[in-house]
Amino acid sequence: QEQPVRVVLDPSLSLVGGDYAIFNDGLRTIIYYSKTAVQNNYVSLPSSSDDCVTFVPLTQSDTEDSNDMLSLSPSQVIQDLSARGLTHIMVEGGPATARAFLHDGVVDRAILVRA
Repeated sequence: QEQPVRVVLDPSLSLVGGDYAIFNDGLRTIIYYSKTAVQNNYVSLPSSSDDCVTFVPLTQSDTEDSNDMLSLSPSQVIQDLSARGLTHIMVEGGPATARAFLHDGVVDRAILVRA
């Protein structure tokens, strides 16, 4: 059975350069980042990464988050995933992630878990 595709929203590419399993565990991973992160030389993409890892640049979201950090549009992420044939996703994240997906109107069902 095929494993789910892991999708990571990393607007500023803060994971690049770190020793994280997502870069070498062989599981298919799509990492979305803001074009601004590369254009402003905040970070550069790895010259060669695992064939299972795909980096996808997106334009910055119109809504700024409260810390004035780079942000991504969930609608753009959903559109790209759909173009890749991925039509069912599960979003895990904190309140800012949940709020962004709800704000963009891309949530069909929500299950809230409080730890």
